[in-house]
Amino acid sequence: MKLTNLDRVVFPADGITKGDVVAYYGAIAERMLPHLEGRPLSLQRFRSTIDAGGFYQQAASSHFPDFVGRLTVAHSEDGGETVHPLAESQDALVYLANQGALTFHAWAARMPDLEHPDALVLDFDPAGDEFAPVRAAALMLREELDKVGLSGVPMLTGSRGLHVIVPLDGATGWDGVWTFAKAIGAALVKRAPKELTRAFYKSQRRGRLYVDTGRARRGHTAVAPYTVRAQPGAPVAAPVTWAEVEDETTHAQSFTIRTVLERPADPWEGARWRGQPLGDAAAALGVEL
Repeated sequence: MKLTNLDRVVFPADGITKGDVVAYYGAIAERMLPHLEGRPLSLQRFRSTIDAGGFYQQAASSHFPDFVGRLTVAHSEDGGETVHPLAESQDALVYLANQGALTFHAWAARMPDLEHPDALVLDFDPAGDEFAPVRAAALMLREELDKVGLSGVPMLTGSRGLHVIVPLDGATGWDGVWTFAKAIGAALVKRAPKELTRAFYKSQRRGRLYVDTGRARRGHTAVAPYTVRAQPGAPVAAPVTWAEVEDETTHAQSFTIRTVLERPADPWEGARWRGQPLGDAAAALGVEL
């Protein structure tokens, strides 16, 4: 394919160019594609620098080539539909990066069954840049999940927070997953109500860390593993181990396009693909799915 404007600077503070971003996505494709295959995507694109701002694109452009897949998804509320792009090959990933796509946001469900998610994503969004509250909340969540017989894998977001991804077996639909997400979020906040909140509006958080369970709803997306974030230094959303979360030197932007390829290919050691049922865990929390 023809690549264009590779010398355009995307990260002014670091001199990182569009060519660097495109090359990164070509190099990371083998690790990243398993997390994208079959999933409707939303793209955050930048036509200039990250400082100039970007825009979000849910629908695939008509000029995208055939090797960029399309997936028509019906809306759950208004009766409409969106034809989302798919990235299921290195060529597709590189092409979209060449189109200015910097950050890839993906559904928590994949084809052939978009109505039964294979992951529950819990997002820790701090009030400031300090990572210590994020670390503490994530470790408390690990304990809460363990109490109900579940495990999750942690991912630095590359922005300010951390995601804990709970692999699911795909037996529970969106409504049930959303019910469970609210219950486990409430259990976590109950442990530390002065430090944590589930309040959606920032004015109600009063400096507390936001436990965001909203990504458990149909149509909502989360940043994909290994995607680049629009932050100085070109940090990436990086899968990590729980030991790394416990390490006080770890922070949300610990890894960048210049360093993440030096890491083990799968810090989660396959755990992301070992789906778990929610039934017993929901019963332990006293909720019906």
